[in-house]
Amino acid sequence: MSFLKKAFYIGLQRVSRDRLARVPEPSSSIEDQAVIEGNLRDGLEGSLALVYGLISAILDSYDLGSPKKVLDVGTGTGVLLSKIAGLFPEAQFVGIDISPTMLEVARRVTRDRGNVELILCNLYDLGERFAGEKFDLITWALGLHHMPDEEMAKRAISVLLELLSPNGYLFIFDIRRPKTRAIAEFIAHTFNSNWGPAYRQDALNSYLAGFSYGEVEGVLKALQLPAYIHKEPIIANIFQYILLPPAARRPRELRRKSQAHYKGPLWFDYLVLRLGFGL
Repeated sequence: MSFLKKAFYIGLQRVSRDRLARVPEPSSSIEDQAVIEGNLRDGLEGSLALVYGLISAILDSYDLGSPKKVLDVGTGTGVLLSKIAGLFPEAQFVGIDISPTMLEVARRVTRDRGNVELILCNLYDLGERFAGEKFDLITWALGLHHMPDEEMAKRAISVLLELLSPNGYLFIFDIRRPKTRAIAEFIAHTFNSNWGPAYRQDALNSYLAGFSYGEVEGVLKALQLPAYIHKEPIIANIFQYILLPPAARRPRELRRKSQAHYKGPLWFDYLVLRLGFGL
């Protein structure tokens, strides 16, 4: 029955038109202990772990050179940062977050990664904090939907672009708002309920706050970027990503195997997400 329900809502997301208006997140939950604990557990063993695996697989599919300095924005619990740091073991990573509590968790999660430094910092203060410094790769995962509106999303991306080295890359991965309220509630119930009601509600708030593909495309056009990659899935899932400037795809034989990115219990769901992005 679960499989049939998933298939139904995948199909619904695929064929429905956008009918769900964006609802900016009502309040910050970055210091909510129940939400933080749910986020950590989900990132280690739940549906968020397979999303992190998808992000890792996407990064692995592009030729991003050999970055020496990497900035991870909105590090959170550090689970994804630790995974990305494993992709580029020769690079030095800086992870920033505005939550002291999240960073304490991240320090525990990344303690075995000798190439990771964690700093308490707001995205908008990055230019001052890293004045004169440039990064070969900047990653910002599941943070864009926290922006209150498209103008602030544009401003945030502009800040990150200023920190890129001349040959650097900016990678943004985020939620693409579900097309109906029913789809959003089904996803939250199916994939986020295991870690408590506070975490489930926080996840639902995030889905409702996600920007549509068209809204993000409007932000990118407003920035007047010369070129970029902006991908939405060819089959239904609720994510999208941006890579700028564009990078070439790595040959499949040079990429890591699927199991190197994710090998948890939600293997079928992971493969569906990979297929959606042509991986």
